[in-house]
Amino acid sequence: MIAPITWSASSARSTPWSLIGTRSSLWSNNPHMAHDVSDSLTSVRIASRGVARLRGGLPWVWADDVQAPSPAPPPGVVGLRSTKGEWLGQGFYNPASTIRVRFLAATTRPLDEKWLRRQLTEAAQLRDGPLGLAGASCRLVHSESDHLPGVVLDRIGDALILQTLCAGADTWLERLQAAATELFNPRLFILKNTARSRAAEKLVQETRVLSGTPGPTLYREGDLEFETDLLNDQKTGAFLDQRDNHLMMGKVARGAALDLFCYHGGFALAMARGGATVTAVDASQAAIDRLHGNARRNGLSATGVCADVFDYLKNDDSRWDTIVCDPPALSPHARDKKNALQAYRQLAAGCFSRLRAGGLLLFCSCSAHILADDLLGALVAGARDTTGRDSAGRSFCVHRFVQAGPDHPSHPLIPESAYLKGFLVRAT
Repeated sequence: MIAPITWSASSARSTPWSLIGTRSSLWSNNPHMAHDVSDSLTSVRIASRGVARLRGGLPWVWADDVQAPSPAPPPGVVGLRSTKGEWLGQGFYNPASTIRVRFLAATTRPLDEKWLRRQLTEAAQLRDGPLGLAGASCRLVHSESDHLPGVVLDRIGDALILQTLCAGADTWLERLQAAATELFNPRLFILKNTARSRAAEKLVQETRVLSGTPGPTLYREGDLEFETDLLNDQKTGAFLDQRDNHLMMGKVARGAALDLFCYHGGFALAMARGGATVTAVDASQAAIDRLHGNARRNGLSATGVCADVFDYLKNDDSRWDTIVCDPPALSPHARDKKNALQAYRQLAAGCFSRLRAGGLLLFCSCSAHILADDLLGALVAGARDTTGRDSAGRSFCVHRFVQAGPDHPSHPLIPESAYLKGFLVRAT
């Protein structure tokens, strides 16, 4: 297991946004930190609109608000100045991205290895300290929300999985690997750059072993143990963002329970542990096989069905006391939103038509472009679509709004960072 990092209140980070434009902040009074890169670092100029957004807390600057020297610098760290020459800080620059600059820090000091280790340490200390995730499989760094734009670092069992989602973070790959290895000493370290967002940065997808010997990795959620293949399984190898919701459903599920898009059984096995009789559906036979293996590992039973979920809801006449519907991202791009909302509505109608009176439904979306109100609207429309059937799902009450766990913080000015949302509802 990767050892936790001790947290102390004095190590908690103060927000950097109030420091933008204050060149003397943080370092100027420390004689040991006198090196200033503001004059030697290649700089880009930020238009007044971009400056206002930065000072308002948005860590992105769009291409229209950036004036780069000619020739434009390659992807990497640049200095940020207003069009009047005022120092704003440092950020990742990518001449090929519509998000031209991603803010890193207001300091004039170099963002060197020591700085990077401190950022990683503070993010990990937050998880292992006040968030109560010491030693747990969790997200250690969540990109902009942890002030390391484009950097995602997950701890799964005794392994680390790194994602670099922007071109600037790509240039730091060796530094990130070295710093994380020094801090966490993982048995296995994987680079898993398969996120669709890399395409917007004009980056290729790749997965490779950075260190260690690949093989099955074990990790825990509560008292359940799961096996995953970090190189080949979805996301970074586990659905860490749903961890708290898995545990919640283990407490509230009852009777006959249906887990749709079950994958390796995070919801299914938590509900089975809580005493529900579980059927789990996924279109991947490999996922169903892994579900059955994880069930045996924990001394549990779940019936796995390899089927398209939409077809299953059309053809199965069973009635359920508890349903979980957690589909993959149905709207990976903004242009997909209309069709995605129709698909969510169809799924909601299928779930409500199979849910007994008083039954519980957890209905989720991990699509960044689907907002909570959009998802609730799809639920309402889906419930209405069941009118006239022999169904108890024509109306419902919302008992809880759910989102990703606290190790996946969202940025208040980046709605996409709050990508996971869901509603626990009771059919009436």
